[in-house]
Amino acid sequence: MSAITDSIIQVHAPYDQNILYQLHVEHNNFEPEKSTLVFLHGYLGSSDDYNFFKQNYHDNYNIISMDLRGHGESASPYDINWNIDDFTYDCYQVISSIVPTGHKVTIMASSLATAIALQFASDYPDMVETLFLISPSNKFSKSAFTKIMLGIGKRTPNFILESVVDIFSFVYPFFVIGEEKKKFAKNGIERIKRMDINTHKKIFYETTQNVEIDVSSISCETIIIAGNKDQIVPYSDSLELNRQLKLSTLVTIDNIGHLILHAKTEFIASLLDIWMSKRYKLLRYKNHTQKIINEI
Repeated sequence: MSAITDSIIQVHAPYDQNILYQLHVEHNNFEPEKSTLVFLHGYLGSSDDYNFFKQNYHDNYNIISMDLRGHGESASPYDINWNIDDFTYDCYQVISSIVPTGHKVTIMASSLATAIALQFASDYPDMVETLFLISPSNKFSKSAFTKIMLGIGKRTPNFILESVVDIFSFVYPFFVIGEEKKKFAKNGIERIKRMDINTHKKIFYETTQNVEIDVSSISCETIIIAGNKDQIVPYSDSLELNRQLKLSTLVTIDNIGHLILHAKTEFIASLLDIWMSKRYKLLRYKNHTQKIINEI
């Protein structure tokens, strides 16, 4: 048995080693004969998003599951930059403090964290075995309307924004139809309210500001899992990312949106089992794309 334990790892800003902050990380004892899985959650998430995988994979793999800055039990260093490069360097410090030099990892990432995973693979290619990306995008762009709304939000006091969130949280569930959708809506609202308003601001005004990750140098095997009804990260982003990557496999799940990790957890686990056993060809079809509904 290789039990997972909680740790607090101190890291520093990439441009100043005197700016220190702490990140919450869950991991088991590193065993060099085992493959290593790194779990990165998306915006509003935490390490808890991967509880199913931590519970079912910790005996056979080295596990590293971290709360990104501003999320879960990790610190929120608001006085420093929060761009994708900064998140990536956080991950580098955590992974390199646990995984010995020369060992590679598979990064499993969802939503916002897929951009971090892609940047990591570009910056530290010698540390990455494969990428397992769920609802991914390597670019963030905002419409003119969104920019206007963000401009208003930037000038609005926090207590007013918190009141707006409270009103939205009360009203929104009435417009959601279906028990399953209501369940996800309730979960999402709880996550929004749980996060400090300053963290929301840092994510929207710095992390997701018109960014595009250059993936041209990434040469590791990558699987992209996307829902063709995703309204948060357009499905077209997954198609384009699959086109840009050298060694990628695109698995499309029909009639599902952005919350694949939560709605199809066991199915994702079945894909991960195939992926970690390096049976990549089982997931490929014409043009490295395969449509899957509920099962392989």
